[in-house]
This record gives sequence, C-alpha cells and structure tokens, in this order.
Amino acid sequence: MYMDHSYLASLGVSSEGLDKAVEAARKYGAYGAKLSGGGGGGMAIALYKNGLEKEIEKLKFKCMKLEIAKKGAKENIMALQQ
Repeated sequence: MYMDHSYLASLGVSSEGLDKAVEAARKYGAYGAKLSGGGGGGMAIALYKNGLEKEIEKLKFKCMKLEIAKKGAKENIMALQQ
C-alpha cells in the first residue's frame, strides 16, 4: 500500500494532507496506507493494529473505522481525512 501511494503521489494525484496521513499511519505502525478515490485531498485508507486511531486523531485527522469482513480473517481498516 505504501508503494502504491508513492506511485500515485508521483503522478500528482496526492496532496500534502494525504501524504501526511499516510506518513502518520506508517509512523504509528500501520501495515499499509494509501490515498483513496481520486486523490487531491480526499481520504486515505490504512490497515492497522488497534490503538492507531488515538495517535492519528492527535494529529487532527478524522478517523472512521471500517469493517469489511463479518467472518474469517480480518484486520482493522481506517479511513483518514484531514
């Protein structure tokens, strides 16, 4: 996910806020994070361990926890928006 975000940023579809969100997710131990949608300031998604929300919210990002699986293996997924 981090590599995908780097590619998208090099294409010019990221923004300073999205780059900060992805870097914050990396700093606090997310498995991966990248911009979502058309970029340009929208939102990023992160695959993370419990507890990351608090650290990210301290940086003034809005966090929305998403659930994508009811059964079987699942991880925490969060949408980050500044």
